[in-house]
Amino acid sequence: MTRCPEIILASMRLKRRGVVLVALSLLLLLGACGVTPTSRGGSGLSSADGFIYVTSRQGQVFALNLEQREKRLIFPASGEWKYPTEGKGMGVVYGNPTLADGKIYVGTLDGVVYSLDRATGRELWRKSLGGAIVGRPEVAGERLLVGAGRKLYALDLETSQLLWPEPFTTKARIWASPVVGGDKVFVASMDHSIYAVDVATGKLLWGFPTQGALFAPPVLEGDRLYVGSFDGSLYAVEDNQGQLAWPQPFRAGSWLWTQPLFSEGNVIAGTLDNKVYAIDAGSGGMVWERPFDSDLITAAVAEGRLILGFRNGQVLGLDAATGQQRWQFNARSLVQPELLVQGGLVYVATEGSIIYAIDASTGVELWEFSLRGS
Repeated sequence: MTRCPEIILASMRLKRRGVVLVALSLLLLLGACGVTPTSRGGSGLSSADGFIYVTSRQGQVFALNLEQREKRLIFPASGEWKYPTEGKGMGVVYGNPTLADGKIYVGTLDGVVYSLDRATGRELWRKSLGGAIVGRPEVAGERLLVGAGRKLYALDLETSQLLWPEPFTTKARIWASPVVGGDKVFVASMDHSIYAVDVATGKLLWGFPTQGALFAPPVLEGDRLYVGSFDGSLYAVEDNQGQLAWPQPFRAGSWLWTQPLFSEGNVIAGTLDNKVYAIDAGSGGMVWERPFDSDLITAAVAEGRLILGFRNGQVLGLDAATGQQRWQFNARSLVQPELLVQGGLVYVATEGSIIYAIDASTGVELWEFSLRGS
């Protein structure tokens, strides 16, 4: 059995051939996330205080000192570590490490949440939630919000104690990371709906239905949520009442399965048919569209550039206003979400377990580091 996103991609490819019902049946039969020795993981990047944190396909968390990586010193250099240091890793991890108050939180596909000391990598606690964790955990005050299986949990950051009387439960699996906005947490579900949940109590505030599964989290900008659906539409939803903010959704015509990006008043969204759209965030009208050689995995903004990472390993720098390409970098394998932008550089993690540092203005590689054998 392959990893969760690969099951989705298999069904996508079958959809192109007109047998989507077969593909979706396969998705259900596989239970959407079986954990086997052949499951593969690997996350994108998180950063704090001159370090980046990433999880390898072997289920190990790495702390990398950017100053030492630039010098290409042997790992582990000053302040660097990995967890666990030897033996079997934590398991399959897809969501980025979550950083808060000197700690790191990581969720695994077999339903376990880990808390690590950010300075040393020492394990502080672990908590089994049962359901598969695909998205990254999110912090809201003293709470850690985690989607596991069909449920959203609130854990105490220090003790891992469950804080809600019962978890918030959806009708299908939650693969998207929760998104926090004030006293609400927004969770997108494969049951076709996005929900607003009270952070303090876990009670439902509102739900907004679409016509397709929601694989990726929304982006929250101001008082609006922007979320892409497998029905081929991008929705703008008011965060207070859960009402559609545009006269109608933006119809892309193919599945939207990556998290949208807000950039200079536009929402950037990528589709399965290898197109990227810029949509006016206020009106929902299209600003520009561009076809590419692969489907979009992740996006970021840096140095006036729209940075796009694709399944085929391409990383492109575009003019954010026009969509015109300014540079191209080839990472040689699938780009993991999320790209990390910091200090005029773009840091890219790939399925091939390579971390790249790229100049955001030019696309020139400055250094790379392999997690394999480190």
